[in-house]
Amino acid sequence: MSEDFQSALGRASRIAIFRIEPDRDLLRTLGEVAERYGMRTGLIISAVGSLKRARLRNMRVFPKEFPVRDEHRSFVEVEGPLEILSISGNLLRGEGGGITVHAHITVSKVDEGGIKVLGGHLVEGNITYLMVEVAVAEVEDVDVVRAIHPERKGMELTVRRPTWGIPPYV
Repeated sequence: MSEDFQSALGRASRIAIFRIEPDRDLLRTLGEVAERYGMRTGLIISAVGSLKRARLRNMRVFPKEFPVRDEHRSFVEVEGPLEILSISGNLLRGEGGGITVHAHITVSKVDEGGIKVLGGHLVEGNITYLMVEVAVAEVEDVDVVRAIHPERKGMELTVRRPTWGIPPYV
């Protein structure tokens, strides 16, 4: 098996389905729900709703050396109303035990009579409007955390106990 990636094989066990009320920070609330239900590893499988404001982060330049810092990124704030088209990502425990959310979001906005679609890394500052409905699947039987990568010096999904080569569940 190639060393070009790390992998762990698990199974979805529980699915948390929830509604986030208006005027809540989306990123923080995702982490709070995972903490409330004691999830160690989760995948965002569905998210729809609306935002009053979106705050998106994207890479602006490739750094000459690691780690990637905010000076290498671009942050954009967009006032709503905005529709959430998708959110994808994961919720993992950090090495210190707390939940970290790594997700990307795509939103749309009516702009000058047309519809504009924007996306980027989900950061704090995405404020819910009417409501946001989310489903998160908990993943069992995997030993993964978010930890600092030794070369890239950023927080990354890290497999502590690889399971590739183990046959899938039947």
